[in-house]
Amino acid sequence: MTHGDAAERTGRGEAWTVRLVHSLAVGPAARRRRWTPAGLGVFGASLALVVFGGLATDRLLSIPTLPGNPAWTVAGLVLVLGGLGLSAWCAGLFARARGTPVPVNPPSELIQRGPYAWVRNPMLTGVFASLVGTALLLRSPSMVLLWTPAYLLLHVLELKWVEEPELERRFGVAYRAYRDAVPMFLPLPRPEAVRRIPPVCALVAAASALVGRLRFRRRHVGAALITEDGRTFRVFRHLS
Repeated sequence: MTHGDAAERTGRGEAWTVRLVHSLAVGPAARRRRWTPAGLGVFGASLALVVFGGLATDRLLSIPTLPGNPAWTVAGLVLVLGGLGLSAWCAGLFARARGTPVPVNPPSELIQRGPYAWVRNPMLTGVFASLVGTALLLRSPSMVLLWTPAYLLLHVLELKWVEEPELERRFGVAYRAYRDAVPMFLPLPRPEAVRRIPPVCALVAAASALVGRLRFRRRHVGAALITEDGRTFRVFRHLS
């Protein structure tokens, strides 16, 4: 098989999966509801595979566990709780729009508010954060370095090959503009994102910068010295 044949087959496969997901996403509500438990089951099974796969890999390869550092435990808890909270926020937005996070039963509108104003896939950002936090709590090197990155890579491929083409097919120009303006997982500093910064966040950032400048200035105490020829010098003493 030539490279061109392989690319053509891959393209046909991508188109087939996009057509399948699209037909379910815009199909009758009863059919979408029937497929929702299956989608949730696959998602839950994939998370369990990452966790137990990481632990099994550590045991089979006799990989030492991560050090029991209290700071890592705190970081793990923060990541798990923060990730779960972010994912729950996203699920609530989907529910209010009469949809679910499952691609075959999505909301009828393109959600661009809340965390979706900052990244296109905040629910997955929360899931990835929770997985890393779980790995730190379980002290599993394989889960941190192998299984979670592999899970992330598979999701990126699925998004690029299936979900995003389906969203573009369903919402057209609106989704293309959203995709071009908003990052996939992390709120990177793009001009479009900067313009969407809420005023309260901008105010907090400005206040933090001002406090930093004041702290820097207060760390020095100066005294003026006048010499016999009338010249003035200022001597600074560092407080720290």
